[in-house]
Amino acid sequence: MRKIDRVKKRLVEGGYDTALNDEKGSSLYVSKIDGDFEAHLVALSGSEPAEGYARGLYSFC
Repeated sequence: MRKIDRVKKRLVEGGYDTALNDEKGSSLYVSKIDGDFEAHLVALSGSEPAEGYARGLYSFC
């Protein structure tokens, strides 16, 4: 039943070609991080570990 519902939804939203050819519609996703935040994470990952940690904040070994 779910597949039938998904096909009907694709038919309404995308037309016959999309529904019959099983083409997925284009989904737009908004990134939760920006370039500045990503650069900050990369800088942190290459920095020295905090005192008392061998390889980083979440080192379990």
